[in-house]
Amino acid sequence: MRLPYALRFLSSAAMAMTWVFIPIYADDLGIGALVIGFIVAANALALLISSWVFGRAADMYGRRMFVIIGLFGAVVAFALLSTANSAREMMAYRFACGFFDGMFGSALVAYVAEQKGPLGRFTSFGPAGMAAGFLIAGSIMVNDMPTNTIFLLSAAVLAMTAIIALGLPRVHEPRLHVPRVPVDIIRRNKHLYLAIFLRHTGASIAWVIFPLYEQSLGLSRALIAYIWMPNFAMQVIVMNYADRIRNSHWMVIGGLSAAAASFALFIGVKEWYTLIPGMVLIGISWAFLYLGALFELMERNEERATASGLLNSSTSFSGIIGPLMGGAIAAEFGYTANLVAAVIFVMSALILYLAIAPRSRGRRDHMYDGHRQGTNGAGKGRSSARSKR
Repeated sequence: MRLPYALRFLSSAAMAMTWVFIPIYADDLGIGALVIGFIVAANALALLISSWVFGRAADMYGRRMFVIIGLFGAVVAFALLSTANSAREMMAYRFACGFFDGMFGSALVAYVAEQKGPLGRFTSFGPAGMAAGFLIAGSIMVNDMPTNTIFLLSAAVLAMTAIIALGLPRVHEPRLHVPRVPVDIIRRNKHLYLAIFLRHTGASIAWVIFPLYEQSLGLSRALIAYIWMPNFAMQVIVMNYADRIRNSHWMVIGGLSAAAASFALFIGVKEWYTLIPGMVLIGISWAFLYLGALFELMERNEERATASGLLNSSTSFSGIIGPLMGGAIAAEFGYTANLVAAVIFVMSALILYLAIAPRSRGRRDHMYDGHRQGTNGAGKGRSSARSKR
């Protein structure tokens, strides 16, 4: 199971290298805050479509194939991004990046879950990779390299990842019939999808301008990247221990509560180091929220790639609306208003989840003890999923 961990780490590092510098690169090209919102939204739109379509396809035709195709496609997309010199080109290439990201992301999660791997540990390699990506990007920016150098480096890392992916073992993969519009899956997990959607809309409103907010505080481009490190460090720590937590319901509640507090901590800061407590808390909050949702989805659904793909689609849908709202809010009211809006949306997510989450949600069914218990753990998880449908 070590190979999927390496793919998760490297692909996350490649994505993170570019993410923080997309708004800055667009700003260097003279693109305004509102249009930057459209560029970020294009990536999220592609991720939404791709996660939905290829999550379903991976359940029907196998996961390994879509992991490999998606990674090789991402190499081309990120290489093209380095050549963008207009808003239209940035929007088109970011759409392509999101499309291929969605293709391999859900398939890789389902591949690991099907092999009974510890999902929390696997997921922790994502933020670990992102931390490495931000560290590398910040180190490059110290030397005042052209911003699009980051995009070329990202494509190179993805090329290495795609080559490694060719070595994924060919394992037995279930072939499931999944309807084009999986209404039952959506209905069964609506409390998670809606809560994640609202939380991520608020987060996207904040994150679309956050590098510019940091820049307004006088941070150098290197420090803009480094300031995210506590976020990812806390995600890695929490996710490595999350497999021991048996109550996914309270993980989600804790994650939403901490997210609202973290965005509130960013409001009114004057010095760069006062951003650190918020970054620590946002890392803890996302680790609990994302893994709590993922644990429950993997336990309750046999169609794991579809269920996790829909989770990605819900974050992607919010990644369309949030940046558009965030760009408009920043253009009209300034960056601080984005953070206030983020707090409001996250609190709304918490209230909605408490209102509609199934009352029976409690202890998880030890499905991810399967790597210790063998087939008994897997069988229990599957029978549980069938009985709750």
